[in-house]
Amino acid sequence: MDFLDIFDYPAHAFCLSYDWRILAPDIVFNLGIAFAYFCIPVLLFRLMLAFRDGFLPFRSVVWMFVVFITACGCSHLTRVLSMLFGNVFYIIDIMTCGITFISSLVTTFVLMRNGRELLTLLKNLIIDEIL
Repeated sequence: MDFLDIFDYPAHAFCLSYDWRILAPDIVFNLGIAFAYFCIPVLLFRLMLAFRDGFLPFRSVVWMFVVFITACGCSHLTRVLSMLFGNVFYIIDIMTCGITFISSLVTTFVLMRNGRELLTLLKNLIIDEIL
């Protein structure tokens, strides 16, 4: 099998006989999820800009979440594209899933490595807010 044979695959929609009772909810939900996933990193980036004076501990953790959440949004978007158009979008979808996989593992590792310090920081912030 030639690697480029993947360009001959039809869209998922073809296999579903373009039944819009199935396709429409899947497309709408995946696009809605992608939109939400794309909004979250924007809000996190705005948070980092608000603390550009220097006090935002664990800035790398926030960046990891930005990358991971953006990749999640991209995977929902490429799912819709591969469903509707097939061909090259299968490759793009696979690459997007690979990026999501790697970024989720790195984010998990960073959280595990810094978890105790993050919890201590949050606990102190909550106690300071209460008192």
